[in-house]
Amino acid sequence: MYIKQIELTRFKSFGSATAVPLLPGFTVVSGPNGSGKSNILDALLFCLGLSSSKGMRADKLLDLVHSGSLDNNRKRVETAVAVTFELSSDPDHPQEWKVSRRLRVNQSKTDPTYTSTFYINDLPCTLTELHEQLEAMHVYPNGYNVVLQGDVTRIISMNGKERRQIIDELAGVANFDRKIAQAKTKLDDVQEQIERFRLIEEELKAQSERLLQESEKAQRYQVLRDQLNHLEIVQRVLTWRHLDQQAQEARQGIVEHKKQQEESDQKLQELATQLAAEEKALTELQAQIHALGEDDYLQMQSQIATWQAQQDQQRQQIGSWTQEHGTCGESITQATQQGEQLHQEQQQIQDQQTTLDQQHQDLQQQQQQQQATLSRSREQVQALAQSSDAWIKQHRYLSRQLEETRQEHGPLEQEQIRLGERLAQMDRQEDALTQEIAHLQTEVTELADPEGSLGTQAQEAEQRVQAQALELVELQQAIEVDQATCQRLQNERHSKQRQLDKLETRRQVLQDTQGSRATQVILSSKLEGICGLVAQLGQVEPRYQLALEIAAGSRLNYVVVEDDEVAAKAIQLLKREKAGRATLLPLSKLRPIRPPGPIQLPGVIDY
Repeated sequence: MYIKQIELTRFKSFGSATAVPLLPGFTVVSGPNGSGKSNILDALLFCLGLSSSKGMRADKLLDLVHSGSLDNNRKRVETAVAVTFELSSDPDHPQEWKVSRRLRVNQSKTDPTYTSTFYINDLPCTLTELHEQLEAMHVYPNGYNVVLQGDVTRIISMNGKERRQIIDELAGVANFDRKIAQAKTKLDDVQEQIERFRLIEEELKAQSERLLQESEKAQRYQVLRDQLNHLEIVQRVLTWRHLDQQAQEARQGIVEHKKQQEESDQKLQELATQLAAEEKALTELQAQIHALGEDDYLQMQSQIATWQAQQDQQRQQIGSWTQEHGTCGESITQATQQGEQLHQEQQQIQDQQTTLDQQHQDLQQQQQQQQATLSRSREQVQALAQSSDAWIKQHRYLSRQLEETRQEHGPLEQEQIRLGERLAQMDRQEDALTQEIAHLQTEVTELADPEGSLGTQAQEAEQRVQAQALELVELQQAIEVDQATCQRLQNERHSKQRQLDKLETRRQVLQDTQGSRATQVILSSKLEGICGLVAQLGQVEPRYQLALEIAAGSRLNYVVVEDDEVAAKAIQLLKREKAGRATLLPLSKLRPIRPPGPIQLPGVIDY
């Protein structure tokens, strides 16, 4: 199996479609600097997906497109690379396998966009599918199928352990080691997640039981409160109906008593009129009696007695009617008092209704106050989110500075490798020139004779020796200049590396001290019983700091609390604020682990 042909279209320095054949055996591409030799190898890496854009000497994929094609006014530019493999060793029955990749760029005034697609035998596929088929042919993305610039020098300067890693890569053992390491890492993560979920499950079970009991109590309270409200409403309605009925009965009694009073008044007036008429008739009769005789007088006396008896009877009847009139007046007074009492009770009910309305308004005001408190809480959460966003922006800024420093560091390393190769090449040239000078000096010594018959040749040889010596001096001067340049680049590299280490340390310190957003929400909530982060509470001697940080790892960002009730409140706060997850360590639940005895081995410090 070998690569038969590479086809490039608008890739880097290849403006038009170019086919580069690679014949069986040993194929060499030679040419001056900048002619595009390395671009063929970059095209191979681009097509097979064996390297990122930086490995192809480009900051981004758009830099791989031919610059002349991007300068045109076309809205869409396509870069394509195709690699054809020959799988069969029989020339009579060739078997080709073609891999291609197309990069489509949509140019716009603001920001160009692009899409990248892989093809196997002109059928679209994913990068994973392509790598799976390449791995079946023993072509690995992390392998050494392609030797880049500086790889040979790096391999020569490797130690035994690094060379063994290369052998493992070539033999395929490293792939299994990576898979084993990934599996162990996943297994550890899964075990940690299982332990974390187990603790969360136990906590949720206890919380669910407690919430279930509280919900049952709340449901019973709600039912009883509804029943009480219903009974109070029924009682008020029944009381109002009873009072309304009594008021109607009192009004009817008042109307009937008024009718009886009117009838009694009318009868009294009639009786008074009749009494006046009879008194007048009696006066007339008395006058007639004085005028009449004894017989007539006796007869008149009897009549008068009869009329007096009738008058007394009428007076008794008037007295009884007067008593009935007084009784009716008292009934009317009682009915009026009862009506006033009913009116007062109705006024009390209205006052109660007004009180209930006032209570309802107070409840509405309390609800508005609670809504205002909720709004202030939301504003505080937004302020915390803004501070978290500011920290994230600072973290991104430091990451960008770190990436820029790494980008500046990469060309310096390549320049250092190139200068090293040039220095080695000059050393080899110096050795060759030294050997040639020695050889010429030997020839001069052999050719020299006392008679000077070969003087001309000796002078020419001497001139050649002097010229070679001058060239050697120039080469030594160039070597010294290159060594000085190499030393300067190494110093710059060490300086950039120190800056990179400082930025990385600063980023790590910021991340360790600030913690995640969830821990920030818990620490800023001012809950009672929050002790702080493990990283904030622990101290260690400086010489043991690195070992402790590596052993603790992400556990340094765990939050220490007094007991499990504080932890439950913190979990409720995270759920309410939707701030993410955090691991809480309640001091009431922690139990120290007693390590075994000390290990008596040289170099072992302690637990």
